[in-house]
Amino acid sequence: MYKSISHLNAFLLLLVVFSYASECRPIFFSGLPFSYTDFNSSIEWKEVQVKFANLDHSYKISVPANSYVCKNASLFVFVSTRTTSFAIREGIRNSYAKNLAEGIAFRFVIGQADNIETIHQILEEQEKFGDLILYDVHDNYEMLYFKTYSALLWQQTFCSNVKFVMKLDDDVIIDLQRLQYWIDKKMEPLHREHERTESGSVNFRMHPRRNIKSPWYVSTENFSDSLFPPYTSGAMCLFSNEAVAAILEQTPNASAFSVEDALFMGVLAKLANVYVSDNKEHFRIGGLRKTEMCECGVPLVTAIYAFHKAEDFAMNYELLRNVECTE
Repeated sequence: MYKSISHLNAFLLLLVVFSYASECRPIFFSGLPFSYTDFNSSIEWKEVQVKFANLDHSYKISVPANSYVCKNASLFVFVSTRTTSFAIREGIRNSYAKNLAEGIAFRFVIGQADNIETIHQILEEQEKFGDLILYDVHDNYEMLYFKTYSALLWQQTFCSNVKFVMKLDDDVIIDLQRLQYWIDKKMEPLHREHERTESGSVNFRMHPRRNIKSPWYVSTENFSDSLFPPYTSGAMCLFSNEAVAAILEQTPNASAFSVEDALFMGVLAKLANVYVSDNKEHFRIGGLRKTEMCECGVPLVTAIYAFHKAEDFAMNYELLRNVECTE
């Protein structure tokens, strides 16, 4: 029986792929006969609407069990993670997300899993930790923009009192105490000057990939310019709360595509008049050096990337926390 259902789902998914590809529209159909919401759990769900120039779709996101999740918080941190990355999430919980300082709210963001066993595991994980934002759209790269949209929408819906929002991928290690120091030292003054800000490692003069075989393919129908606006790497990006609100307001004015950092931190940020601040000294694409540049005895490097094994997190987090300054 399950084999027949699997074959039918595959056939239906192929039909949808061909029909949507011919229209150069994003594919949001999951091809799955089940959803998180089909299973008994204590999770409450909220129906939401996503609107881009090429997409109008209703789906559901999870509601926090604790309505005061962001009470007294000034920083909201979310981590984009795959459905099956259980060990990575545990590695993060046992490193930089352990013993979070007061004023920081933290969540992982996960889309719809594609098999029942994984769904049950994720629902059990949520019951145990309560630190997941779930949404019922298939979790894959082609629809990665759903993940970022869902996280930002969740923040604006349930956590809109914070001043700053930190977006991370799950292969990043960050010192959140050091981040708070640099927010106070640099981002707060920048925020007073530019209410709508984003900060991170900025990509300049990036060309859209026009080869349809590329995983980063963007059609001219979805983005016609030859260059993306400057945009912060999606691995680690710090927004002001006002920037997030303004970016979400602009989604009907842009077409969705899978390169979500170029979409949200570039195309939509430009439409929203967000000030893009390049701070590569704080957000490192790469590992630590033996000694690091510092200001006032505080290392500049705050986040490092990329780590793909759960066992990497605790050790490298300690190295990041205790890195020595260059004399």
